[in-house]
Amino acid sequence: MSLERLIEEVRARNRAALEAEQRRQAEERDRILQDRDQRVAKLRAEIAHQSSTDVARERVQRLASAKLEARKRVFGPARRWTGSARC
Repeated sequence: MSLERLIEEVRARNRAALEAEQRRQAEERDRILQDRDQRVAKLRAEIAHQSSTDVARERVQRLASAKLEARKRVFGPARRWTGSARC
């Protein structure tokens, strides 16, 4: 085997190894980016759900407060009237 042939084989193996490593790195990069995108989508969905839950909770609290205020206005004068009648 001539020296030139040996050098060419070494270069060919190195090129193949380099290409394989580049493919592996590209696949790893794609996997990492896909994982990142999935995490971002999951976090966005959780934030949207939490926001809608917070809005619903606030709405329920406002409604309960309004009902309580309405009861106070309706029953407040009646309590004062029955309270003054007892005296």
